[in-house]
Amino acid sequence: RASNQSGKKGPTVFYVRTNNTINVIEKFNSEIDLKKFFTFGFVRNPWDRAVSSWKFGSHTGKKWNCTFNKFCHKLKTLNLNPETAENSLILHAAEQHPFLLNKKLNLKVDFVGRFENLEEDLAIICDKIGIRHREIPYKNKSSHKHYTEYYDDKTRSLIAEKYAKDIEYFGYKFGG
Repeated sequence: RASNQSGKKGPTVFYVRTNNTINVIEKFNSEIDLKKFFTFGFVRNPWDRAVSSWKFGSHTGKKWNCTFNKFCHKLKTLNLNPETAENSLILHAAEQHPFLLNKKLNLKVDFVGRFENLEEDLAIICDKIGIRHREIPYKNKSSHKHYTEYYDDKTRSLIAEKYAKDIEYFGYKFGG
């Protein structure tokens, strides 16, 4: 849906639910030429994201109900494709590349921002689409140690295996 239907000048924005992959967006917006728009998405370091997912699941009614070590082992057995995610808990842990790469693994957005550089990357997007920069409010902050402190060699390896495509496509490294 275009947000700029009021006739006001400004960028046209398509609102996309967070669990729609690029394939779903293209399928349901087939009449729209996305090449005419500046498209973007954000990714997060998979090891950091796994800690966040575990913390998120530990604070909801659908608790993961396990230690971080067991959580990493549990992830190995789960289907984390966002197109088939059964609930918000699974979606929070879903692989990231399906949101931005099509089934042929071609990048389908103009810009990939990083959660780790959120303010700076959002400024790039604002400049590109011609809107003023705004400070991002910090909501839902969880308190925990740096993600690297949660891992041992085995759990680090489990996450690297489970999110291998995200790590490869977005150039992530543990601790960096």
